[in-house]
Amino acid sequence: MLSLSTAREELRREGVPDQTIDAFFESFKTNPEIWSLFERYTLDAIESKRKLGAKAIMERVRWESEVERRKEFKVSNNWTAYYARIFAIKHPAFRTYFDFKQVRGVSA
Repeated sequence: MLSLSTAREELRREGVPDQTIDAFFESFKTNPEIWSLFERYTLDAIESKRKLGAKAIMERVRWESEVERRKEFKVSNNWTAYYARIFAIKHPAFRTYFDFKQVRGVSA
């Protein structure tokens, strides 16, 4: 189970401003299916021993949402890096699966 308060604290430790964290989690909570698919597809990639970027995972989520399920995709590309960070927080055994770069909103 993912504790949002733990995730918030971890993002704060990485230097993400509270305003960015609040905006991300508002989107995160509004679109729970996005997280569910992102997590599932990342675990599928890990199980198949494939290293994919968070952007590739999010594009599969977009495909599944828009094409397969015919639902409008409602998540900004700006949040992809944060979904990857949340995955690493929830699944510490796979913390190095994604290559993390500096993202907007994260102080140097």
